[in-house]
Amino acid sequence: SAEPAGDPLLLARSNEVLQIGGEPFAAARAAAVWLRASAHAYDDKAAFDVVALQIAVGDVQTATTLRASIEPMVHLRAPMPHRLAVAYALSRPPEVVVEQRAQWGSDAGFGAHVALALAFELARRPKTEPVAVSFPGIPEWQLVRAASGATAEAVPLADPVLAEVLRLHADGRLPRAALRTSLEDALWRHDGHPRLVPFELERLLVRDLLLSGSDPGTKYQPNLRSEKRYAPTGMGRDEEFFRIAVALFDFLAKVRSPMPAEHRLP
Repeated sequence: SAEPAGDPLLLARSNEVLQIGGEPFAAARAAAVWLRASAHAYDDKAAFDVVALQIAVGDVQTATTLRASIEPMVHLRAPMPHRLAVAYALSRPPEVVVEQRAQWGSDAGFGAHVALALAFELARRPKTEPVAVSFPGIPEWQLVRAASGATAEAVPLADPVLAEVLRLHADGRLPRAALRTSLEDALWRHDGHPRLVPFELERLLVRDLLLSGSDPGTKYQPNLRSEKRYAPTGMGRDEEFFRIAVALFDFLAKVRSPMPAEHRLP
């Protein structure tokens, strides 16, 4: 088989990190899972760890590889089932998701995220077959119809932006490119977008550098080998800057709209 992309040394190190237990190392393990998933070297034997699975399926290609582990409704009690709902919808052909609507639509909350992701998947394709079937239990189904090119009704939605999207579509005043962008922004806003995984991991890195590596004497030194260039020793909680640093991290970590351009899916 073809060798997976990615630095072999980093991939080997990621396996070591995955073996480290304990809550203090949860972010490090999450980064290791994402490294392997984004390099398409994720071991599917770990797919039954639902926390790791939710991280790994942030890479759409890896989600496709693991689609058997994200069948509809299996992980309804997971910590963040909406992210698995989105991964489910993006990891298989739209016609399969439409066909299985009775399964994933039996829970309105889960179903709303699936419908939104399915609508986005249809909108990002240059041409699709109109989805003419009705699904009264999920109001967001009208977004699926709109994205597929079928007629859609401007029904009330919990998200006022998406409700306006439907109204504009019903009036014939919404270009397809704008529909795609609006749906992807909604995935981001509703905490289901696949690229939220690297976004959050990047913020955790900022947190650790800011809150754990800001003591004097630990400045980055380019003359040293890479693993020795930065040696954080921690910021004391009694230091004057600590409260400001925490507030800054909270501000930077919050998901905001519109989503950053670098995290949009192709």
